[in-house]
Amino acid sequence: MDLKAEWKRKGDRDRQFKECLPQRPVALAVAKKVGYQFPASPEGKLMRGVFVMAVGDLFACKQRRSAALFLTSEMPSLLLCGVDPEWARNQLLKAGVSLDPIY
Repeated sequence: MDLKAEWKRKGDRDRQFKECLPQRPVALAVAKKVGYQFPASPEGKLMRGVFVMAVGDLFACKQRRSAALFLTSEMPSLLLCGVDPEWARNQLLKAGVSLDPIY
């Protein structure tokens, strides 16, 4: 691949990333809403942190794929705390947050 094509590909990816950045505050607000469902125990706080970190990683280029795969999985950290993963995922989708691992 020549250098010009590589720059174009990188520019396209950067533009797509910047287009999704306005969703970040909305996604973090949804993560906070879902976070209220976790227990106040130390384990609950840890599992809430895992979920909030995954939502934040949706907007980091290098972590997007793994975060999207986690958020579309069964999310065992939510199940351990008694939070319905399907409900949490639907809250993100209702807010317009894309869970697609590729831009």
